[in-house]
Amino acid sequence: MFGRDPVFNIDLPIKHDLERHTPSLDDAGLYVENLVATLHAAWRSAKDFNDRQRAKYKQQHDRTHLRPLTIRVGDRVFLRDLAPKVGLSSKLCNPWLGQFRVVEVDPLISPSSAFRPRNRHPGECT
Repeated sequence: MFGRDPVFNIDLPIKHDLERHTPSLDDAGLYVENLVATLHAAWRSAKDFNDRQRAKYKQQHDRTHLRPLTIRVGDRVFLRDLAPKVGLSSKLCNPWLGQFRVVEVDPLISPSSAFRPRNRHPGECT
């Protein structure tokens, strides 16, 4: 099968009996040391690979995700038109209006409520 003889589980004890090989504690210790060394090497290799990939992904993210631009007086801007056009498909309409010059920049004000909304169960009455 595939250019080599198959090795079955039942062959292992028979092979040991034929070779008159009896495993000892020294063999187990060597096996454990070899296994631990191999596992640590694999973990180091995986960590190095992950570090390289993380750096590559961060570089790609930083290149494609730009910080929001600051708008200053005198800049030219487009305004997004969210109003639906009657009789036209929204996919075919240009979503931007004109080219406007910024006259004044107001700071962004977010509304906040003094009262925290209370989560209620749908069956609960007030």
